[in-house]
Amino acid sequence: MNAFNRHPAIRLWQPTVHCVAEPATAYTSPEGLVFLQGLVRGYTSTTHVFPIETKALFDRTGMVPPERLVFVMQGRNAAEFDHIDLRGPIPSAHDTSILAVSVAIAMGCDPIVLLGLDYNWLSHRSINRHFYDDAAMPWSAEDMSKTAYLNVMRQSIPCWEAHAALRRIAATSGQTILNATEGSFLDVYPTTTLGDVLAGIRLPHSPDTAEVVP
Repeated sequence: MNAFNRHPAIRLWQPTVHCVAEPATAYTSPEGLVFLQGLVRGYTSTTHVFPIETKALFDRTGMVPPERLVFVMQGRNAAEFDHIDLRGPIPSAHDTSILAVSVAIAMGCDPIVLLGLDYNWLSHRSINRHFYDDAAMPWSAEDMSKTAYLNVMRQSIPCWEAHAALRRIAATSGQTILNATEGSFLDVYPTTTLGDVLAGIRLPHSPDTAEVVP
């Protein structure tokens, strides 16, 4: 998602849409600006989706052509939405995956297939690993042991609840969201495998009782 350009696939394929949910306050320092420049590097045809609060920064720096930028206004919790329209407020993004799924719903994508969304930070007390080399990044790797586990659980609940609500919102438009991430802890969506997706087969395996809409 927000750091997809760290993946070697970027050399062969450009995403249609790239979502970043970090607030504008993440880029106020010189280090934050370097962080932002790293997030948009390497894209040549991709449309970037950012919170509306970052528009002034992009207008000032010109680091991304304006025709490849879309700004969204984040509103209430996802549970309060019946549909998603990018011309108005969209669900609050507790992380970039919630923004990305919201955008996919608004675009009418069907099915929406999640890959690499493991949501497994509650399963360990070590470094929160990514697909890229954390040591090579200009920011520090997140050490889960430095945050009280009770606080991590509290911070995680809104993420699961938001995704459960997004499943409901998608269903009202006849859209299906499938999780093709092996071993993912995000069980509010029916699961599938990447092999089935690539073969054009949609076989959800998890029961509907996994949905926990608040």
